Amino acid sequence: MIGDDDRRDEESFWSDWQADHPQLHGAILDLAAAVLRRLPDIYLSRKPRMADYARILAAVDAEMGIDALARYASQAATSRQTAWRATRSASASLRSLASRSPGRPASCSG
Repeated sequence: MIGDDDRRDEESFWSDWQADHPQLHGAILDLAAAVLRRLPDIYLSRKPRMADYARILAAVDAEMGIDALARYASQAATSRQTAWRATRSASASLRSLASRSPGRPASCSG
């Protein structure tokens, strides 16, 4: 959370953005070029969902020494678990509703 003393108004934000934008843009392009240079040498032991994106993350990791691919894999696993739990919960709710309302369909319609 940004503290009261650290907040800025839009005028000063955009003024600083205008000054810093060329350097930030150049840094992003430098990283993109470095990642593209590394991609031909990047091989994944297994291909996760969105395998091309995973290869790019692996190249970013190699270039910057970070763990972007591991974070991506962890977040993907968490998302799958959340979806699985939600599906199980919804199925249980529909079964419960169906058992309380004989003669009515278990599905809902809007």
